[in-house]
Amino acid sequence: MYKKTLKLLKAGGKTPKLLEGLKACYDPDFLLQGGALAPMMNSIHGKKVAGEVFREAACVIAEFVDPPIVAPDPVAPFSDHGLRLINKKSSSFKGITRLYELLSHDDPKTVAMTLRAFYGIVRSFVEHGINTGEETQYRAKLNEVDQLLMGVSNAVIASKEFVEDDIEGERPSKECAIRYGFRALHQLLLCGLGSKEVHVLFDFVPDLIIGLRQAVAQVDQDGGDIPADAPGEESLLVSPAEGISSELSLLSTIAWSGEGQVRIAEMGGLECLIAVLDNIRAALDKGEDFNSPHYQIVLKNLSWALNTVVRVLRTCFNSKDERLSYLFEAQNNGDVNDDSNSGLIGAGKTPFRSVMGSMGKSISAIWSILSERGANCPETITILRVMGILATESVEYSEDIRVVFCSNNCLKTLFASFENDVLAASAEKVITALSAHSSGDRKG
Repeated sequence: MYKKTLKLLKAGGKTPKLLEGLKACYDPDFLLQGGALAPMMNSIHGKKVAGEVFREAACVIAEFVDPPIVAPDPVAPFSDHGLRLINKKSSSFKGITRLYELLSHDDPKTVAMTLRAFYGIVRSFVEHGINTGEETQYRAKLNEVDQLLMGVSNAVIASKEFVEDDIEGERPSKECAIRYGFRALHQLLLCGLGSKEVHVLFDFVPDLIIGLRQAVAQVDQDGGDIPADAPGEESLLVSPAEGISSELSLLSTIAWSGEGQVRIAEMGGLECLIAVLDNIRAALDKGEDFNSPHYQIVLKNLSWALNTVVRVLRTCFNSKDERLSYLFEAQNNGDVNDDSNSGLIGAGKTPFRSVMGSMGKSISAIWSILSERGANCPETITILRVMGILATESVEYSEDIRVVFCSNNCLKTLFASFENDVLAASAEKVITALSAHSSGDRKG
């Protein structure tokens, strides 16, 4: 039944026939069972290929490896279609190599859909190819492209300069390119591809922070979800309270570097991370089963957020970098919260002092939820470690943080943690730090 359509894909430079054949490829069965995958990939190879053919092919590949979902489920298994482009049979049509060439195309939508395709392929490998007998084969195919992470990063950077194509009923290609590019970068780092090229992510810090701010703002003041861009369409930005956040994962990776820590602090990343922690706290407060897949995703995001926070704060405690100087200049205008809101003592506060107060409140609120529910997850130990660092490592700010922790009833729950062998040692360190505070909650 597919023979006639297959001939269209082999029409050479005849653009109308190629486009007709490519439109038939939106049927995944045609690609999986009808033998159309190789001819479809070969259709984008050659000097006389028209731009609209590249665009249509990129859209087809993107939807094949990342099938659209009417009702997105963050814990549902991902498609394994992407493995077809990196398995042994893909050698006949050089799937990855030809797809990589589209990243440098001058059409915004072609680049955006190619980035989505790479996201789908690498995620297929992460979820279905690792720890299988074919893992070596899949990795070899992905490594046929030299510095794949660098190439994806360059495509995202170039896409930011696109003059937007305003097509009715379609998402802006620039937004798609940035969001799918970040998803692709996240998946590449998950499977260890490009770990030596992490420095290329530094220039994305502002975009990652903007994306995170928008993601946590997707819940309106009434607590309802803001609608997606179109009916039945998945949001390109994922709230850390709902699913794995690629933006948060990448920010956490960047925070391993001293330069990355400075850039995050300089660009307002700490304020953004407070909003992220509050977003996660709201999800944890719903009382869902700790063992549920969704809860595990939220806890993973919490781990990324906490580790980013502690690394960036440590840099702020000790760094002499001039880019951070504004954080420590006393503010006397209405742009800075007053003492009653920040929870910190002293007049003429610096922006960093206000941030520390809000951060302490967010972390103590999450600690209360996890401790009261008896969570033995690694994230509970991580939050105790963060509390200990904040309460001890800064000569200037730790006393203020101890005030915040004590006034939020942390001592009581910390003493209760002594009954938990997993948490007792970490809780004791925090209690030792808080006991130095002379006027806090002593009821524990």
